[in-house]
Amino acid sequence: MPDTEWANADSVATELAAFFLEGEGTPTARQWREMIEAPDAGPICVANFIKFRSQANYEKDAADKPCTGAEAFMRYGARSAPRIAVVGGTMTFAGRFERTIIGPDEDWDALIVASYPNRKSFLQLFRDAEYRDAFRHRRAAVARYRAVIGAAR
Repeated sequence: MPDTEWANADSVATELAAFFLEGEGTPTARQWREMIEAPDAGPICVANFIKFRSQANYEKDAADKPCTGAEAFMRYGARSAPRIAVVGGTMTFAGRFERTIIGPDEDWDALIVASYPNRKSFLQLFRDAEYRDAFRHRRAAVARYRAVIGAAR
């Protein structure tokens, strides 16, 4: 991305990986860097596959009330959805994962698909202070997470 805010991809990727705890249901520094350096040619969709913890795993000093992983993810959704909208994102689908119909069977609880006007708007979400504050609920909620990006040609 040629934008000066993203000019030093290594530095930005390292900061994002450190804040979001690299590889714990989040991109590695290499994956962040590849997203930052990829062409920003148009709309993207992000499909998120989520497996919840039976009980949310908040940090010991957190003021959040104990709850299930699904409940913690609802807290995350309530706080993150407005921030997704701020960067131009739209929730296309959010619901229960039903089944794999091609490929190896996988066990997920939820599937969420969001669209963004471009890669930069998606990445901007992760630098938003309010989104970052909401992220603690996602971290507490999720046992396993996979996200894939599709881009228009």
